[in-house]
Amino acid sequence: MHNKMAQGTRARLRMWPMLALLTALAAHAPWQRAPDAAEAEPIELVDAWIRPAGRAQTSTSAIPLRLEVARSQKAWERGLMFRDTLPDNGGMLFLFPRADYHGIWMRGMEMPIDVLFVSAGHEIVSIRGHLPPCWTRRCRVYPPPEPVQYVLELQAGFVDRHLIRAGDRLEWDTGPESLVR
Repeated sequence: MHNKMAQGTRARLRMWPMLALLTALAAHAPWQRAPDAAEAEPIELVDAWIRPAGRAQTSTSAIPLRLEVARSQKAWERGLMFRDTLPDNGGMLFLFPRADYHGIWMRGMEMPIDVLFVSAGHEIVSIRGHLPPCWTRRCRVYPPPEPVQYVLELQAGFVDRHLIRAGDRLEWDTGPESLVR
């Protein structure tokens, strides 16, 4: 009996290095860590605004925004991952070269967000509010109902506070020709 217990103990001890290695690998998985400075791209900012559709247009009806621009594959994949706050009128504008079903997911997010799907003509076609963060390996993808060329991510609750709805327009200082390369 003593011999069988010793064999079991030796077998468990041989498993410890493997378990330690797997734990270390899981802790450093790319979706579990913030990017370091060498991986970060320079931040490009653009002044933008949302104009309500079908409502009285006044000088104060436009909602001002200061947006980071994501125009590369790397920037699209990273998005707002690992951030826990956004400025009040800040967000991220994803610029795609053509309209398509550009869905988003919430992997690695630290905060919930509102997502606006915007057509090539700058019309907001769909809104997803208060999307929750996801820290599992299988995160849900949120697609637009139709092809869009732009996706805008804002603080959760921004859409409700400013009464933004489908049909409103997203505009920015420079035209899409200069922003989309």
